[in-house]
Amino acid sequence: MSTTTMPNKPSRKQKLEEKAAKQAVISGAFSASTANIHELYQLSVQNVEAEIDFIDETFEQLRDRKAVTLREDFCGTGNTSAEWVRRRSTNTAIGLDLDQPTLDFGHETHVAKLDADAEKRISLICRDVLAPGDASGSDCVLAMNFSYWLFKTRENLRNYFIAVRESLGEDGVFFRSLRRVRSDDRNQRTQKNR
Repeated sequence: MSTTTMPNKPSRKQKLEEKAAKQAVISGAFSASTANIHELYQLSVQNVEAEIDFIDETFEQLRDRKAVTLREDFCGTGNTSAEWVRRRSTNTAIGLDLDQPTLDFGHETHVAKLDADAEKRISLICRDVLAPGDASGSDCVLAMNFSYWLFKTRENLRNYFIAVRESLGEDGVFFRSLRRVRSDDRNQRTQKNR
């Protein structure tokens, strides 16, 4: 007795998913099968143009000069650093992050699309922000989108703030995201926890 194996036929669900993915690519839409997590993050969380506008204006108000050097801690794809070097031919940026695949995506998506001069003025480095090494002396150090919240103990957070302070330029400014907690928010949380 002989047996013949039937080739696996794609299920109806697989066919629909493939069709949806093809349509998404054609239309430029995102779907679970076509989306890139880095792109989705940038679209949902980042507004690098407004962020750099704020940093530029605030630094100049505080220091009565334009900032030139920027270090983006927890830089991820380096999108903010790329926007910084795009702004002025004198600007330089260093981005630090621990995730090499995310940095690689940033090189492909942001750094490689810069003109040759701007590309020379940006470095995305796989390095711990607690030990910035030669990535010091910056006018601006950024920790945006609550990235520094990954430090779960006061000691680790304090060590990060110390590392930033020690690595800032002489009149450098540390920019970070903050969430203001109003007293009525605190009272609501206290009531819920009782």
